[in-house]
Amino acid sequence: MSGRLLSAFGLALALTFSSVPADAAPPPSGKHTPYSAFNHNGFLMRLSAGFGYTRASQDSSDGSLVLSGGGGMASLAFGGMIAKNLALNVDIFGSSAFEPAVVVDGTDIGDASSTTMSVGAIGLGVTYYLMPANVYLALSFGAAKGRLETRARTVFGTIVFKDTSDVGFAVNVMVGKEWWVGREWGIGVAGQFIIGTLPASGGDIHPMALGVALTATFN
Repeated sequence: MSGRLLSAFGLALALTFSSVPADAAPPPSGKHTPYSAFNHNGFLMRLSAGFGYTRASQDSSDGSLVLSGGGGMASLAFGGMIAKNLALNVDIFGSSAFEPAVVVDGTDIGDASSTTMSVGAIGLGVTYYLMPANVYLALSFGAAKGRLETRARTVFGTIVFKDTSDVGFAVNVMVGKEWWVGREWGIGVAGQFIIGTLPASGGDIHPMALGVALTATFN
């Protein structure tokens, strides 16, 4: 009886091992590349908002004028990837200073009460990512205008005085780091620098702004 059991057991082992192929067939090959959630591709949109320091100077035959102060900085960029880690984008950017300090011919005359100084621009730029660190450098160049707005309270109500420059140019530079929070979203922080030249009737205005912003990118 035991001999029959051993024979049956040996036959079962032989059948089991004979059914396993010597070499497993490789999976079918194809040209499809799996999607990676942590690569930049397709449409790009980056939003940034933060705080910074803005300064604008103007020299003319009548003397020099400098306005400077703290305020907001912002940028909206949208475009698409044109090469590996490289995007081409439209950039809308600007900065502002609230109640800036006023210096005339080197003399500090105090803060401009109820006054806002701002610079805004729209242009074309590029964004390059250093992967896999997800650190980026963004550079854009565009048409810009400056604006000075003062609100004065009178017995007749609030009067708003506005003065704007002619169209000039400005450059926006951002260096940032982002962390992935989803398949297509990243959030982070960036340093932002804006510089430009704005023509005006009293002489060219030279704005400069430097700040730190929080960023969110869809890509």
